[in-house]
Amino acid sequence: MTKAANFGWPFCTGDNDAYVDYDFATKESGEKFDCAAPKNTSPHNTGLVDLPPAQAAWIPYDDGSVPEFGTGSESPMAGPVYRYDPELDSSVKFPEAYDGDFFAGEFGRRWIKRIEQNEDGTVAKINDFPWTGTQIMDMEFGPDGALYVLDYGVSWFQGDEHSALYRIENAEDGFSPIAEVRADKTSGAAGLKVKFTASAKDADSTDLTYSWDFGDGTKGEGLNPTHRYKKVGTYNATFTAKDPEGNTGNASVRIVVGNTEPKVRIDVPGNGTLAEFGKPVPFKVTVTDPEETVDCSKVKVVYSLGHDSHAHELTSEMGCEGTLKPPPVTAATTPTPTSTASSAPVTPTVGPTARRSSPAPPAPCSSRCTARASTSPPSRACRSSRRPAPTAARPSATSTTATGSPSPPTGSTGRRR
Repeated sequence: MTKAANFGWPFCTGDNDAYVDYDFATKESGEKFDCAAPKNTSPHNTGLVDLPPAQAAWIPYDDGSVPEFGTGSESPMAGPVYRYDPELDSSVKFPEAYDGDFFAGEFGRRWIKRIEQNEDGTVAKINDFPWTGTQIMDMEFGPDGALYVLDYGVSWFQGDEHSALYRIENAEDGFSPIAEVRADKTSGAAGLKVKFTASAKDADSTDLTYSWDFGDGTKGEGLNPTHRYKKVGTYNATFTAKDPEGNTGNASVRIVVGNTEPKVRIDVPGNGTLAEFGKPVPFKVTVTDPEETVDCSKVKVVYSLGHDSHAHELTSEMGCEGTLKPPPVTAATTPTPTSTASSAPVTPTVGPTARRSSPAPPAPCSSRCTARASTSPPSRACRSSRRPAPTAARPSATSTTATGSPSPPTGSTGRRR
């Protein structure tokens, strides 16, 4: 992108493929939008009505139309252009050979591509790039010249063991250990006894040493220590693996002492129950908390439309019992969903949205009921680090570091160089 422009959405997409103007009040489809002279006539519009011509995508793709992109949903998350800085003193910055390359991320297809360009801005070559994480939400080059990748994970609005911020580094001076850590308990009353389990591996060394910082001023060694937290507070227990060259990798897990995470069980609808899409869904949930009386007015139950491996919240209700009332559907959008129960609390972060679109049937979807109890803040065991294999596309290899979770501050870090 070299200048500001109207890139079409939500009227046009891809190679200026126009959506149909759908009237949500009358439930009737009109004409396709005019990409050359789009008009924003939404009653919620507070800006321009007559919009600039829509610009086609730089690399439009639809299913398998671009072989290097594979197939699946179309959910590009853009990405940064790398600018090599010869004056930057950093052992992890990307190589000069990548200067000017665009790094594209794909949420649904779960890949990163390194795209070389010609002098006129056209695509010269699309290269694979090592990535073994999941759904990419954002990417940015840091001041150290490494690539930081935000992985959404694969759960719906709650974060999971895949949710993390990765750091992908240029490995010129050897690999660093990849560390992973788990805890048998991540919340509980004062005096909480936690058993930790850690592992680490290094691509070019097996002689590793291990150390722990339990976050409360005490240290430890080994792979499987046990530690008791005596005082109320929130702690980050960090495991570090070090190789003979001094390269380190670490992973951490958040421990909450003084407030146990509530447990949520969806009783109605039963797991796997069929529900007619767009029709009301009765629900009943049970929430237990060993330390507090559960206030059902703080329990949120969400009805979400499953799409690919993510979801879109359609409606929600507060309470332990009630009826979810999703918006009705038109005759053109009639998927057959199922309702599935979740035994873990879910934190929705996306509110109901609506956009004009073609009335063509959507991709196969499912509906899902999830519940969240907000009687105490959730805490979760940290993710295991995920890392790509080194690339051989250019002279230098790359590596991954997970530097924390985008969900509430749980987060493990595992470093690879």
